[in-house]
Amino acid sequence: MFSRMPTEPMPTGDEQRHFAAATQHLANPAARLTVEEVEIMDEERCGVPVNHGSSAAGIAAMDRRLAVLATSKAKVLDQLENPAWSAEIRTALNEDLAELNRQITTARQRKESYEHQSRQAN
Repeated sequence: MFSRMPTEPMPTGDEQRHFAAATQHLANPAARLTVEEVEIMDEERCGVPVNHGSSAAGIAAMDRRLAVLATSKAKVLDQLENPAWSAEIRTALNEDLAELNRQITTARQRKESYEHQSRQAN
């Protein structure tokens, strides 16, 4: 996932929080972003993971990320239950579901890595 060289610097945590906060006034709820969603976009754009500082902070961040991803996955699964969707929309929803599953796997792996680091430090 993070094999390419960063093309842009990773925004700071404050910048990510500020960006997420700036979306909260938008009329469309789907356009309102969480910090975790901003982090995911920044990681994909920059090609490197967010540095959360400590193992404990990383574990907490991955727990929050997993909660956001689980909510998003539930929404996609709910949409897939709608029999009225065209084949094109179903394909897009299945692509979204596959991407969410990939992100969940990555977040779980990163959490396990942070937990391993935490155990090694103790």
